Amino acid sequence: MSTDLVPQTAQPVIAYGADRFELEQRMAKLFAMSGLFKDIAGTSQEQAIAQSYVKIALGGSMGFSPAESMQGIDIIQGRPSVGSQLRAARMQRAGYSWRIDRLDNTGCELTIFAGAKEIGKAAFTKEDATSAGLVNKDNWKKDPSSMYFARAITRAQRRYAPGVLSLDIVSSEEAIDIPEPSSLSAAVATESKTEKLEERLTQARERKAKPEPKAEADPGDLEWQKRLSGTFFVELGEVEFRAIIHSVTGSEDLHSVTAANVKEIWGKMEEAKKKYAVPDAGPPLNLS
Repeated sequence: MSTDLVPQTAQPVIAYGADRFELEQRMAKLFAMSGLFKDIAGTSQEQAIAQSYVKIALGGSMGFSPAESMQGIDIIQGRPSVGSQLRAARMQRAGYSWRIDRLDNTGCELTIFAGAKEIGKAAFTKEDATSAGLVNKDNWKKDPSSMYFARAITRAQRRYAPGVLSLDIVSSEEAIDIPEPSSLSAAVATESKTEKLEERLTQARERKAKPEPKAEADPGDLEWQKRLSGTFFVELGEVEFRAIIHSVTGSEDLHSVTAANVKEIWGKMEEAKKKYAVPDAGPPLNLS
């Protein structure tokens, strides 16, 4: 089985400039408003027009007409991609052809020609599909022979005719098989959050099962706490009393007073007491 070269009518060339830009914009708007292209359906009108223009401009850089670009360049998962049929057509226009040596539900093998000269072979087999994790995907189950041919002709174009496209863009068939980045990120994030939550729950259960023993209060500390409270609490007021304790211990709790810090706390409370005894001194000072 072979493919014959078909003479192609030269496409009119429009110099890139304001006129061409305006023309492509108008065509993009008409294509978007037609509702005939699935890959840009479901978007806002502005986005559909913008994506249509990207397809037309990208296709134009590779030698495709606007209609060919709209039909053969797909926006899949946010990526522009060139279908295998458009690649094959571009190869034929450039003088390449191929012979199909094998095409079935387990693979495709091609012999590639440049003019009448054989230049190499390209294949995509079930082993390749299995290695790439493709054989269980829906599109490979429904029409495996077409998928094998698409991958084989894409491989042939990249290997033997890279110049027929100005850019190496992923094929539509490849783009469909690439998992969506958002799905991958969400799956990884969910798994990470689940692991952290399980770890925290485990730690909480362990703490509940083995409560930390409460340290017994030192009799000396308790005595100082009583004396401090009895001497200054009423005269300074609760707010100022706790503020001074907090300034030394970092806690407003009377139980944070110990024999080690009581001297400093006692001194600050004595200073505050003297200041409050000054006539017409106004409201208590913030000594924290």
